[in-house]
Amino acid sequence: MVRFRPLRAATIAVRRAHFRAPRPPLPPPVTPPDPPRPPRPPQNPVPVTAHGVTWHDPYRWMSDLENPTAMRHMNVLMEAERRYTGAVMDGSDRLQRKLLSELSGRMLADPCTPPVRWGPWLYYRRVEEGKEYPVLCRRSALLNEEFVSYSTRSTGFDYVSGRKIEQRFLDYNRGAERFGGSYCEQHSEVSPDHRFLAYTMYDKDKDTFVLSVRDLIAGTLCNKPQAE
Repeated sequence: MVRFRPLRAATIAVRRAHFRAPRPPLPPPVTPPDPPRPPRPPQNPVPVTAHGVTWHDPYRWMSDLENPTAMRHMNVLMEAERRYTGAVMDGSDRLQRKLLSELSGRMLADPCTPPVRWGPWLYYRRVEEGKEYPVLCRRSALLNEEFVSYSTRSTGFDYVSGRKIEQRFLDYNRGAERFGGSYCEQHSEVSPDHRFLAYTMYDKDKDTFVLSVRDLIAGTLCNKPQAE
């Protein structure tokens, strides 16, 4: 009769280790990327005095619109800020759409400024639903004289019915398409006879503001004068 002797604990441990599947190596630690750094504009302190107090403004050069070198620096900084914003907001498109949807539900679908009476016209601007930029409009004050109030200009002004008799003389959405897809109005002014509108818009391709004159009676742009 053959007898089996019990295996020692060390022998059992060796056999278990021999038949145990090898563990996969641990992946190397992932180093998170460095966070994007915001652009830092150069500083050029300039003393400024107001009401007997003097301080140094390091970014005074940004307001010098007549200095082409300063404006070139501003263009470079604006482009760097756009890239920085895109890097910081990367991956948040879904959250942005959600916030925009919530905010849109709490805002007027067609916001409009109070009318301002000048001569025989009421001038105002409004943003149409689904559009990004405003539209300059006017309507006859004689047809709406009972609604004109200089203390509270918006009292009794019915924007919905006013659209039927309003004149849309400048659509900045079309102007943005004409000047590189962005809207930047520097100045706009109607002539004293209310026939012409002079306005400037930023041309992104040329990096300058372009002056245009529109005939409000014909509804067309004037070939001259036009200057940059």
